Amino acid sequence: MQEVLGKIGFDWQVALANLVNFFLVFFVLRKFFFKPIKKTIQDRKAEIAKGIKNAEQAEEVLASAESEKEGILKTALNESKQIVTDAKSKADETIKLSKTEAEMEKSKILDKASEEAKKLASANMDSFKKEAVSLYMGNLEKILKSSFDKNNAEKLIKENI
Repeated sequence: MQEVLGKIGFDWQVALANLVNFFLVFFVLRKFFFKPIKKTIQDRKAEIAKGIKNAEQAEEVLASAESEKEGILKTALNESKQIVTDAKSKADETIKLSKTEAEMEKSKILDKASEEAKKLASANMDSFKKEAVSLYMGNLEKILKSSFDKNNAEKLIKENI
């Protein structure tokens, strides 16, 4: 077999030397080149994985914040609606109370004005009666003094009897 290999130009000593050189270069490259490259690649993979994990956490936090924001906005909207409803209710109640008080005050004022008008009318009527009686008596006295003679007196008595 060596003869066949020798004929094609194969030298086992050169092949062994090449094999030893190959392994020496391989181990040197592995120790000084491949390990640092492998370590750098692993570090970058770890950094990328950490970045992806942080991005996922950030997305979760963002989703949570969005959800919380929506909840807060809904709560604030409900509270504002409740405040507006309460304010309208209180305003309506205040208006109703004010109208009731105004009606009561109006009624009191009208009653008082009516009483004063009745008192004034009564006082005016009493004054009118006194004055009318006084005028009537004065006129009667004048009439009686001026035209009261015996004939007229008899005639007046006959008419009244």
